[in-house]
Amino acid sequence: MPRRCQAGPPASLPGQFQAESLQRLILGRDIFNICVFENRGETALSVLGFVTSFLEPARAPNKRLLNTVLFSVGLTIALVCLSCPRANASVGVVLNESLNSSVDRITGTGHSAVYFSRICPDSPVKLRLCRPDEQGSVMSNYINIGEDQPFEWNVVPLSMYLYGVEDPRNRPLFGSFKIKHLLEERYRTKYLTTYCQGTPCTTSYKAEWREMVAATMIRSVYIFVVDTTIEQDRELIAEFNSLPNRNHFNGVTNNCADFTRRVINTYFPHATNPDYINDFGMTSPKAIARSFTRNFLSP
Repeated sequence: MPRRCQAGPPASLPGQFQAESLQRLILGRDIFNICVFENRGETALSVLGFVTSFLEPARAPNKRLLNTVLFSVGLTIALVCLSCPRANASVGVVLNESLNSSVDRITGTGHSAVYFSRICPDSPVKLRLCRPDEQGSVMSNYINIGEDQPFEWNVVPLSMYLYGVEDPRNRPLFGSFKIKHLLEERYRTKYLTTYCQGTPCTTSYKAEWREMVAATMIRSVYIFVVDTTIEQDRELIAEFNSLPNRNHFNGVTNNCADFTRRVINTYFPHATNPDYINDFGMTSPKAIARSFTRNFLSP
């Protein structure tokens, strides 16, 4: 019988999940968790997976070796959760933990993005159907992506988002800020040269396209997934490729969670909703994730 995950999602998220598998990697004072959840009964909500960030201070050589080996195993499990062959494709709400910077230091709201298993980048600002050998993508918007044009959203391959590399077999075995920066620069020179030629895009560490490269090095990432049809995916591609990709970010009325809500509700109208009372009139990433799971878990 599946066990209930003992180190599962934050208390603010629904708890009606059963853990199909749980990998607890205890490394000194840190506990890293890789979980796959499946709810009881028939429902479209089929998978939840999360990986935790792994940027840490330097350790003694023996602990560092243990960290390298065990976290490599953990990340492999996490990627398998999302990239293994599935009968149906899927779309998901990505919930990232707070970085404790800027307004997040006060609100702790984190960040929201969208995962696709059948939609891939034709470019960082255009969508297409994935080829059979591709693993999907993550689409996100920010206050200021920081590129030469004020784009509303960018899309990156799933493995690039999680690990900063195209092939997860080449992912870093341990993390540091220097390694993440090198991966960001590699991504910029390989994929963003058309969109990121001048300053501050090429030089500023505050350019938020950087957050879409090796995100698991700096924050925990939760992904909630439901099945989609190819017709739904094609309609989403056609809609977003035809609309102007121009940023109108507003922290109160048009933030990252509002963007995720718009994308998910394009597939499933009213599937995600804000919690204006508890979030003081804003749409928050946690409210979108909570309403998404609650709607698909409801009988």
